[in-house]
Amino acid sequence: MADDAPYVSSRPALRVNGTVNDDLAKALLDVAVRAPDAGMASAELRCVGWGDRPGKSTGFLFETIALGDKLEVAFGLATQKTVFKGEITAIEERYGDGAPHIVLLAEDALHRLARHRMSRVFENKSPNDIVNTLAGDAGLKADAKLSDAAGTYTQLNESNLHFLRRLAARYAAAPRLVDDTIVCRAREALPTPVTLDAGDTLKRVRVIADLARQPGKVEVNGQDLEAGAATNAAATSLLVPASGTTAATTLKRLGWDGDETYAFPAPATQTEATELASAALDALGRRFLHGDLVCTGNPELAVGSAVKLTGVSQRLAGSYAVVACAHLFDETAGYQTYARIERADSG
Repeated sequence: MADDAPYVSSRPALRVNGTVNDDLAKALLDVAVRAPDAGMASAELRCVGWGDRPGKSTGFLFETIALGDKLEVAFGLATQKTVFKGEITAIEERYGDGAPHIVLLAEDALHRLARHRMSRVFENKSPNDIVNTLAGDAGLKADAKLSDAAGTYTQLNESNLHFLRRLAARYAAAPRLVDDTIVCRAREALPTPVTLDAGDTLKRVRVIADLARQPGKVEVNGQDLEAGAATNAAATSLLVPASGTTAATTLKRLGWDGDETYAFPAPATQTEATELASAALDALGRRFLHGDLVCTGNPELAVGSAVKLTGVSQRLAGSYAVVACAHLFDETAGYQTYARIERADSG
């Protein structure tokens, strides 16, 4: 069908083990691709599992699809963009409500990290080194930018995925998978945003400017046992400077107290104290404005991307980070994208 045709299917393209499966796409009733802020995306596909089979009698479809098969989901009209790539970890069959249904459940390759539980100590290793090690254990690459400061870190009877999330959280970061690479980086400047208009592509949007639990300053305290000295640091600036009015600026104008002291995790070195204070302030400050939206399906939206809201008040207009995302399709509503968004300042 031509791109300028009056009706264009929003149905996704599906690949199984690298091969386009048009029969699976035609039988699709609904699909939900979810990418949470904690990492490890998942996909759930529900399809009609009964019908005419080429060269065979009517019967069960997709019997050759197996656990462990690779699954890809792509959306787009002129150009298809993959929104999920993972492995089938469960297959469900449903009977009793019309034709039999088959449900495929898949997770991205981070699920491999969840399958290894262990206890070990990383001595004289930086967080970036550890991310590289955890990625290598799962046969993946790593793009880590947490900290190069060496220290001692303990993984105590926890999965590699839980340990990775816990380590990243110290630096206000969350791991996510991009192709075969674990991306685990502290907050950086936003990429070029996708523009969404409240009078057009946005179906629904809710944003709140929220001063609750917002700090003007964050302090952390600990002890360097080797040096026999206290470690302490304070942070008053965001990792990425904001151009508008931040929560800290608003607190100062109102004359409200806004200092926060963290005793855990306790920094073991002065360098770590400085990094943890900055990350703790940023984790709260970057959510001064936060909310969620539903828009016409857009495969460009993903965790790590950005959106620019237009058609809203000056207080809310501007660019936001996408911190969680879901791509949803069903035969009634068509293709929609849901996203959770946040930003550190108001207009």
